Amino acid sequence: MVKVTATDTVDQAENWMLYLYMSSENNLKAQSVRNINDIRKFIGLSATNAVIYQDLKDETNFEFLPSTKTRPPKSLGAMDFSSAATLNGFLDDAGVEKAGTGKQQMLILWGHGRGMLFLPDDEAPQQPMDVISAAAVLTGSSAHKFDIIGFDACFMCVLEVVNDFAGACKYFVSSPSLIPSTGWAYAEMLQAIGKLKTAPNAEKMSAIISTTYESRYQAQFPESRLIQLSTIETHKLPDLIAAFQTLGEEIARILDDGGQSAETLRKSLTLARQIALTAPGAFDYVDGVDLITRLQGLMPKGLSLSLDAACENFLSRAIGIFKEERDVPSFLIWFPLQRGIYARWRGLYDKLNTSRKSGTNETVGWALMLSKYHGLSSVPAEDDDDLTDAENRIFMALRHREKLKPQLEKITRQRKERING
Repeated sequence: MVKVTATDTVDQAENWMLYLYMSSENNLKAQSVRNINDIRKFIGLSATNAVIYQDLKDETNFEFLPSTKTRPPKSLGAMDFSSAATLNGFLDDAGVEKAGTGKQQMLILWGHGRGMLFLPDDEAPQQPMDVISAAAVLTGSSAHKFDIIGFDACFMCVLEVVNDFAGACKYFVSSPSLIPSTGWAYAEMLQAIGKLKTAPNAEKMSAIISTTYESRYQAQFPESRLIQLSTIETHKLPDLIAAFQTLGEEIARILDDGGQSAETLRKSLTLARQIALTAPGAFDYVDGVDLITRLQGLMPKGLSLSLDAACENFLSRAIGIFKEERDVPSFLIWFPLQRGIYARWRGLYDKLNTSRKSGTNETVGWALMLSKYHGLSSVPAEDDDDLTDAENRIFMALRHREKLKPQLEKITRQRKERING
């Protein structure tokens, strides 16, 4: 973790423009007002400017901060903030600079999040924005280039999401878990910027965001894994995406070949998916590093040397993309329930599949690669005949968190034994 102090100096002296797109026509309205009031109060200390689109029930609050007589707050008509067209309109109205202008810019997408689908309105909960539509706005032919794109929303540090947004920013700041409803620490963030001798560059700015956020909430939520923001350097992402694709293709190859190896791998992956870390309330996503670490521990030694190598390559690439120094890098991958693909996720699944076939979108996703293997249901029924009795007993035991530790220690021990030969 990069720590920020009042005496730090940086090379980049351009002031920052913050663009906040706030989807608050829901139960987050009071928190959005609190965040805006914090920005109004402290933005003058930091030589930072902000432009805000705030979604309210019958209107949109459009505001430049610090406000001036020539740019007073405006009340616009009601808008659908789950529409990518509204996001595009905001970028135009706010005067976001195109790539290469030199101005430091950060886009903050604020509201409810759930990975591939995000920023829903309560009045239309089944139609949130999707990653493909939003990324098309930010990475198209007339794309705006941001130094930082941040999500003040839950569950948005998802590999597939970061991959689609990577072309529009240098750094991607988000959380793989829940974010408290009070959101980022805007007051502390702006005060920290104000203590610097010059405006921070993008690397330092992302550190300020993470440091102030985690400092605010660590006392309330001492479990650090649940309260963290991950900063990903997007120029390092292609190597990880390539490793992720290779790993998925290797898994698919073994499953396609059939036989005992396929059956063993299927059971190992199913069980790894069951016990790997998921964020509370977002069970269609799984911690990518934790999943592959557990898969390695569950696979019999010698099952596939090429799969072993693909796992190790993925894990080494995963560690290298984060700015923060963490014991365990944490990001999610989309691994929805099979029944979910044909229900709540069906529309997005079809959209992803179509865009990949046409070559217009490079979104990665194991759901696309492995969905045909119906035996890979990530949460099988308790009496699933495809699992052995012993595996079923483990699965049932692992539903209770207090019983998890011994099995995790066993998996870790097995993996070390395999590595050490």
